[in-house]
Amino acid sequence: MTDTSTAVRDFVIDALADMNFETGEVTDATPLGEQGVELESLSFADLVMRLEEEYGVTYGDEEYESLPGMTFGGFVADVVRRIGSAAA
Repeated sequence: MTDTSTAVRDFVIDALADMNFETGEVTDATPLGEQGVELESLSFADLVMRLEEEYGVTYGDEEYESLPGMTFGGFVADVVRRIGSAAA
């Protein structure tokens, strides 16, 4: 795991905890939406805004709609990829 991946993972876990979501059982395979963290649209918006403020990562409308189907690990990897793309 890279330093960036670890930092993003920690940031997302801290943000979820700050948003009053249970994070103790979250693994890379945990879904962000139903049957997992249980994020809903307003919670996704809050999380994405926090990521934009911290890392400059943005999601378009169509991309945003795919977030509930992602796993925690997939989401972290996607954020790390976007950070790398923005820095290039």
